[in-house]
Amino acid sequence: MKAECTEHIRCLIIGSGPAGYTAAIYVARAGLKPVMYTGVEPGGQLTQTTDVDNFPGYPQGILGPALMDDLRMQAERFGTDIRFGSVSAVDFSLRPHKVIIDETKSVTADTIIVSTGATAKWLSVPGEQQYSGFGVSVCAVCDGFFFKGQDVAIVGGGDTAAEEASYLAKLCKKVYMIVRRAEFSASKVMISSVLNASNIEVVYNSETKEILGDGKNVTAVKILNNKTWEEKELPVNGLFVAIGHKPNTDIFKGWLDMDEIGYLKTIPGSAKTNVEGVFAAGDVQDRHYRQAVTAAASGCMAALDAERYLAAKEAAPNAKTRTIFSVKTKKGWFDKDSPQNLTYKEAGIRGFFVVCMPALAAIDWNFHTHTMFFIAPFIMYLAVSALTMTCPVKELFSRRNKSDSQEL
Repeated sequence: MKAECTEHIRCLIIGSGPAGYTAAIYVARAGLKPVMYTGVEPGGQLTQTTDVDNFPGYPQGILGPALMDDLRMQAERFGTDIRFGSVSAVDFSLRPHKVIIDETKSVTADTIIVSTGATAKWLSVPGEQQYSGFGVSVCAVCDGFFFKGQDVAIVGGGDTAAEEASYLAKLCKKVYMIVRRAEFSASKVMISSVLNASNIEVVYNSETKEILGDGKNVTAVKILNNKTWEEKELPVNGLFVAIGHKPNTDIFKGWLDMDEIGYLKTIPGSAKTNVEGVFAAGDVQDRHYRQAVTAAASGCMAALDAERYLAAKEAAPNAKTRTIFSVKTKKGWFDKDSPQNLTYKEAGIRGFFVVCMPALAAIDWNFHTHTMFFIAPFIMYLAVSALTMTCPVKELFSRRNKSDSQEL
C-alpha cells in the first residue's frame, strides 16, 4: 500500500524510553513542537523491570513503569505530541527526511532523533519470562544490588558476561558462570578477572534448560552438560542473562553508519550521525554502558544538537553572500541597515578602479610616460576605498565564514 504524505514535522523522535522522553522534554521546551512515535513498547525496556534504585532523584527507588510514566508526563506537559506507532521505513536521500509510519502513513521531518534502543537477547527457556523481574534479569549493574549476599548464576562467556560476573562477585555470596563452550570468548583481561575471583565458579560446556521457582521468585536453574548430557540444578536466587543485545536499527540499514553489530555511529562528542539532520540517542548508539541515566543524558545531547541545527538552518537565509570585491546579495549591496551601503553606480566606479587601474599602470610603465607617478596617491585612495567598502580588509586574509557562503 502506498503511503501518502500527510504531515510535516520540525522534530520527529523515533522511540521512547529515557533517551526519547528526555530529548522530547528539551526539544519541547525549545518551542519546536516535537512529535514522538513510541514504537511497540512505549517506555522501552524499563517498563519490563521492577525496582529501579540507580536513577537520580528517587531516593526511595521507583518501579520501572512508574519512572517511564513520570518522564512521559513531563514530556507531554511541555507540549510533546506522543503517538503510539512504529516507523516501518525511512528515506534520507532528500531533505526534509521522509518516514513511513506503520506502512500506511508518510511524514516528513526537518530533524529526526533516533532513540529506538537495543533489545536484550533472551534464552527462550521455560520459566524465563515468568520470572523476568522476579529473579531473572539482563542487567547485573541494574539489579545486582537486590541479590546482595545471595547465590546467583550468570549465562554467557563473552566480555559482557565476564564483566557482570566480576561485578556480581563483589555483592553476592556465590556466582555460577554458565558457559556453553569449553572456553571463554572474552578477552584475556576479563577472563583473568573471573578466574581470580574466589566466589565465581565457572561451569563449562553447559546450557540452561529451565528456570525454576516457587511461583513468586527464582529458586534454581536447571542446566545440561552438552558433553556428558548430564542434567543438574544449581540452587540460586537470581539468574542474569548476558548473551548480548541487538540494537533496533534494521530500518536504518543503508542510510545510517553502523558498527559490525548494528549500533549507530555518532560523531564523538555529539549525537550527530552521518546524515545531516539525523541524530541518535540512548542504547541504539551505546554498546558499552546501556544505563537509563546515560540514555537520558544522550537524549539531552541529541535535543540540543537538533535545536542548534534548526537554528543554523533558519539563520542561513540572513547570511550575506560575499566575494572578494563585492557583497552583492539578493537584497542589494550590503545589508539595508549597513551605513556603508553602495549604490550600483558607486560599486561600479570603485570596481573599475580596482580591476582596471593595475592594467593602466602597466601600460604607463611600458611607455615611460610616468603619468601614474602624479596620480598614484589618488589611485591608491580609490583602490583602498573600494576594497574596504566592498569587502572588509580582514576577509582578504582569512577564509570566508561558512555562513557567509550560503546563498540567500
